[in-house]
Amino acid sequence: MVAHPVTQGIARPSLYKLVDSYKFAEGQEPGQGQWRALMQLTYKLCFMYYNWTGAIKVPAPTMMAHKLAYLVGSSVHTQDMAPSISETMYYL
Repeated sequence: MVAHPVTQGIARPSLYKLVDSYKFAEGQEPGQGQWRALMQLTYKLCFMYYNWTGAIKVPAPTMMAHKLAYLVGSSVHTQDMAPSISETMYYL
């Protein structure tokens, strides 16, 4: 899937894999219509990133999670912490 326009060079499509093959309806496997709806949702989420006016390569929740993980990873390890919480997941 290519959601973003290309201004120079060629577009590199993103490949998405469904990790959990949950059932869309009770007792039914996902049909062609449900897969199409899932692909459309993923495509539309590429346009909902708040720091960019156009489309981005990955869906907005994925980009936001990446930025949050980077922020936590870079700021948590630079601060001194109390020894009593150093072995816990206090940043969650």
